[in-house]
Amino acid sequence: MNEINRSPDLEMVVLKEISSAIVNERNGTALLRHILDVLYRRMKMLRGTFTIRRGNDLMIEASHGLDEQEMKRGHYHVGEGITGHVAETGRPHVIEDISRDSRFLNRTRTGLYLRSVGESPATADAAGIAVERYKYLATVIGGGISAVGGMVYIMTIAGCVWNHEGLSGVGWLAVALVIFCMWRPLAAIWGSVLFGALMILYLRLVLPFVPT
Repeated sequence: MNEINRSPDLEMVVLKEISSAIVNERNGTALLRHILDVLYRRMKMLRGTFTIRRGNDLMIEASHGLDEQEMKRGHYHVGEGITGHVAETGRPHVIEDISRDSRFLNRTRTGLYLRSVGESPATADAAGIAVERYKYLATVIGGGISAVGGMVYIMTIAGCVWNHEGLSGVGWLAVALVIFCMWRPLAAIWGSVLFGALMILYLRLVLPFVPT
């Protein structure tokens, strides 16, 4: 909010208008928008949102100062970013400089375009996004990262000896990892550690009821 002279009278006026809206408004989304409008008119709020939790998802239900596309970007999981951290802990947070907070998700335009191409290519194409370019770019970068991973595997675990079946099944394991981590890159790091530990445990620990 902008710096304004806040008096007890002004706060009482704001509370009265919000209370009146709660009593008279029956539609939940309209009520939230009305409250944001009161804060804008009375308190000079620049931007504000009401985020609703549905299961493990957090989505913006009503906002002021955001367009429709910006509202769609405000989709988080519990524990993801600042919004998800607040939902996870149940405690409010005051962020003095959001750009310096490690929990802030810097969702760039390129990243959002790439995600939209992956989720709904037809919708992305209708929005004017170069779908083919993003597909090729993601494929090339993903293939390069996979190549680096394969090179590290051969040079370390395989003892610099190439075997055509050396990486058999690892691709499907990567797909399982993505699903297991709910498409969250940071969670994939710990998921990789878990999957790797289970693979090592499978080789080291002999259990009579587990086939080898």
